[in-house]
Amino acid sequence: MKLRDELRSQGMTADFVSKDDAIKFLEKRMPNVLQNLKEYNISNPLPATLYVSVSSDTHYQILKDRISEYSDIITNMDQLSSTQTLQTQEKRVIKTINAANTMVIGSYILISMLLITIISMLISMVTHYVYKHHRILEIKKLL
Repeated sequence: MKLRDELRSQGMTADFVSKDDAIKFLEKRMPNVLQNLKEYNISNPLPATLYVSVSSDTHYQILKDRISEYSDIITNMDQLSSTQTLQTQEKRVIKTINAANTMVIGSYILISMLLITIISMLISMVTHYVYKHHRILEIKKLL
C-alpha cells in the first residue's frame, strides 16, 4: 500500500487488488474455474496485485527505481530490465499486435480460398451434371 501511495504521489495510476478481490472477480467471470479449485481443495492461489500505468519515460524510470526497493515482495522482478525503456515495450506490444493482425488477415485469406474452391467445385459439378444430361438428350434425339 505504501508503494501504491508513493507511485500515486508521483502522478502515476496505481490500483491495488487484494487476493480476496481477485478471487471474487474470478468467481464472477469464470465460476467453473473456481469450482475446479474447490474440487481439488486449492485455496486462493491468486496473488495480491498492484496495477501501475505509466505515461512517460520519466514515470517509467521512477517506477523502476521505486520497485527495486520492494524487490523482496515483488515476484516478477526478473522481468524488469534496467535497459528497457517505455518505447522498447511499446515496440514489443506493437509487434505483437501486428503479428496478430497478420494472422487474422492470413486466416481470412485461407477461408476465402477455401470458399472459392468449394464454390468452384460446386459449379463444376453442376456444369458436368447439366452437360451429361444434355448429351443424353442429344443421343435420344438421334435415336
